[in-house]
Formats: sequence, C-alpha cells, structure tokens
Amino acid sequence: AEKVREMFAPDKSIEVRRIPEPGNHVFKDSPEVFDELGDFKDSGMCFLFAAKAEMDIPCSEVMWSCETDVPVTVYLDLTPSEGTDDDLPPWLLAEHSGWTLIDFVGTLRSQSSSPGVVYKQ
Repeated sequence: AEKVREMFAPDKSIEVRRIPEPGNHVFKDSPEVFDELGDFKDSGMCFLFAAKAEMDIPCSEVMWSCETDVPVTVYLDLTPSEGTDDDLPPWLLAEHSGWTLIDFVGTLRSQSSSPGVVYKQ
C-alpha cells in the first residue's frame, strides 16, 4: 500500500488496504462482507476499498486510476453474476485490453453463492 502514489476516484474516497479478513466489508457503503478470500488469502496483495455506488458509473467512463512507484498487477474479482459473458463490459473483453482470465479462486461474498471469476492485467 505504501508504494501507491495516488488513487483517483470520483468521490475521492477510495482506500488502499491490505487484503481483509473474512467478515470485513467488501464496500464502504454496503453491508456485504467477505465470507472467504479464495486465492487472495495470505497473498500479501492490496485491496481497493471503495463505495459500491461507484459500480453505477457507466463502463464507458473511468471509475478509478492509479499511479504507483513500482510495476503492479491488477486483479478484478468478479461475482458470479458479474462474470457472465453477457454482463462483462466491452473494455474487459476487447482483444488488446491486456486483461486475462486466470485460474484463480475469487472471493466468496455474503450475497454470492459461489466465487466468481478473476481477471488480471
């Protein structure tokens, strides 16, 4: 988290944190919690803690941008409903987007029945 220079979000409320424990909130403005952390557990990765309301930003607009002092890998942990082909945003599926679907167990959240899919870039 200390290597992230700056995060940009519409409401400036995004926080970079260490991967949380089960039972911690997924979003700042939602009662949804992590039940299991999948392959993120004990990974030493960071987590972007933001508002669920930001999910309403159209996929044609930038939700967040990040500047770091070191190279980073970004993971998108999608719920089962978000990870369906019909629901994925075009920018994620674009041929030269740089995003790759990986064999990684995502998180299990209180409002999901199973872990979703994980992409990385």
